[in-house]
Amino acid sequence: MRDSENARSNFFKIGHKQLDKAVNDLNANTFKLYIYLANNKDNYKLELSSKHFIEWSGTSDSTYDRAFKELKEK
Repeated sequence: MRDSENARSNFFKIGHKQLDKAVNDLNANTFKLYIYLANNKDNYKLELSSKHFIEWSGTSDSTYDRAFKELKEK
């Protein structure tokens, strides 16, 4: 893969307005969960695993629970 193709494939497909809203409306751990979920590629379905998210983000079970609840409510 050429450098330009690799660079394009490493960007999220989140619009600026959506990203700005997430940055301003979510706490840091909820934003981590948002980014974790947004990391899906087109036509790829990531099943949410609390265990994997906790290992990936370095958060606790209770932090994950709060982040999931906040994200679901927003």
